[in-house]
Amino acid sequence: MPGFTGKTRFFLPNEDAQVVRDAIYALTIRPEHPLFVTGSGMLALDLLPLFHGKVTLVDIQESQTVYVRELIKVMEHADSIRTLQTWLIHDILPQINAYYAARGASYTEEGVLSALRNYFRIQFLFSDNALSAVRKRLCDVQLHTSDITDYLKTHTHDFVHLSNIVDYLSSDQLEPLFAQLASLNATVFCIETTAIHDREAFLRIVQNAGFTSHAATPLLQAQNRALGGNEAKKPWMRTGFVHLFMSKNL
Repeated sequence: MPGFTGKTRFFLPNEDAQVVRDAIYALTIRPEHPLFVTGSGMLALDLLPLFHGKVTLVDIQESQTVYVRELIKVMEHADSIRTLQTWLIHDILPQINAYYAARGASYTEEGVLSALRNYFRIQFLFSDNALSAVRKRLCDVQLHTSDITDYLKTHTHDFVHLSNIVDYLSSDQLEPLFAQLASLNATVFCIETTAIHDREAFLRIVQNAGFTSHAATPLLQAQNRALGGNEAKKPWMRTGFVHLFMSKNL
């Protein structure tokens, strides 16, 4: 996989939304100003009903911002999960297969929907009630194209979902990022996988910034079905660890 600033396309999530949902449930105080690394946007959108205020998505790649705007537009007019699934299979699956053809990979309708339901656990694609709840909150989504560390210099958030960007950042990039997160007293959810450059350096940077692991982290790890889980059940999975980090001031 190319580096974090490469031209990777994320049409689908690659992590377990239920794990992030349970991480938020485990917090004593529900976040009011959450920030998510955009990726496909599906994970953040699936969690929209958990929050009361604005939910912000930021990504260094403009292509991801454009993709989520398209997804939101489709969801605004989707009267059922069937409509949304039809869009995904007819409009997006051909793009997925064209993109991954260079790697010799191809995905079927059944395979994509099965992964979204059973591994990524995206609820709004399989429950009309969940879709309705998300649609009511789409007006509260804010999208930004930016380097996340630069973005956090001028914006405040109390919960930051980094996905697995820590895999692709050097120590020189991780240090200012976690220093900025610590200055905001933000709770941080992230995933590290076998792709990480230097695990010991990453954990040292987190500790030096004053973060500690939330008590629920082992349970979150145990239930993870996708990226960063204990077992790679599919070729596109990587094993690793999920982290729920708490600021020393919380």
